[in-house]
Amino acid sequence: MIGLKKIQYFLFFSICLFAEEVRTTVSISGREYSVCVSSELQSKVPGTYSLKNLFDGNISTAWVEGQSGIGVNESIIISSKESEIFEGIVIFPGYTKNVTSFVNNCVPSKIEVSLDEMIIGNYTLNYRVSFSEDSERESGCYPIADTINLSPKIIIFKEPAKGKKLKLTIRDVYNGKKYPDMAISELMPIVNGSIDKRFQTIIENTVALRSDCAIKNSRFEDLNAKVILWDPDKGWTVTDTGKIKTFAHNVTFYKRIENSLLSNAQLWCKIFNDQFKNQAFSVVESGKNTIVLGGVDYRNGDGEWIELYPVIRMSASEINFYELSHIDGAPGCHDVIPQGEISK
Repeated sequence: MIGLKKIQYFLFFSICLFAEEVRTTVSISGREYSVCVSSELQSKVPGTYSLKNLFDGNISTAWVEGQSGIGVNESIIISSKESEIFEGIVIFPGYTKNVTSFVNNCVPSKIEVSLDEMIIGNYTLNYRVSFSEDSERESGCYPIADTINLSPKIIIFKEPAKGKKLKLTIRDVYNGKKYPDMAISELMPIVNGSIDKRFQTIIENTVALRSDCAIKNSRFEDLNAKVILWDPDKGWTVTDTGKIKTFAHNVTFYKRIENSLLSNAQLWCKIFNDQFKNQAFSVVESGKNTIVLGGVDYRNGDGEWIELYPVIRMSASEINFYELSHIDGAPGCHDVIPQGEISK
């Protein structure tokens, strides 16, 4: 990606005052919204990295910011004429055309979301990463060329929020291997209870965790708590809570199940509700199953050795909850998608 010229625009009291070419209207859930961005990268072919790419339904195109630097503090604003109910966001971060484009460009790792100038939350976006010491970048943790990193992320707000102006601000990024430009391929606000049909079931089941925690006969009440264990020799194996006691690194987590006065459903709701405050969920398609993977819920050892991740596995006929146990495969790297298969 070569930017012939980088154009900068400015926010004034967080109101869009950008040039016409970085402002557009989009239709979401049958309503029109005004959208603008803080900058846009120009290329030989006009519109290659346009704001409009965020809403074209094509993950092979992307909006790319156009400021000097790596895209920190760049913003996207979605505005409506009337107040709307926002539940969250679906986002394809990075340049998801292919794994080469993804690792070559900067990708957001922390996003601040606000509505009508009030901060809703600061969210971490997880990727499969490794520690790199290549000559092209400073030594550190970077997303790798793995197709799982092209998967969408879902941010569910801790509670529904009503307002007119939704703003996303990039607070941190992973550096690109080749280009200093930050990209986002698709953005879909979950507004008025509606979302793209591809994500409807996922959103409905995940959002339900916010309200079902207090309901005795929850849709999740009869689900069994399980764990997916990683064994370096055997790979991933599924185990129920009665057998997990032999694994010392998981005892602390399972004491929460044994000693809690909460029902099984309420406990899992609590685990996920804690993540609604600051985590984006990774959505991975695996055969007939959809995996919704949260961020690290528990660590044991030196803080990195053993990590537990809450998982929802959805199929056409059932929903299951798991706590995925991972032996750290990226030493020194945090906020990651575990190595290996997660499709059990």
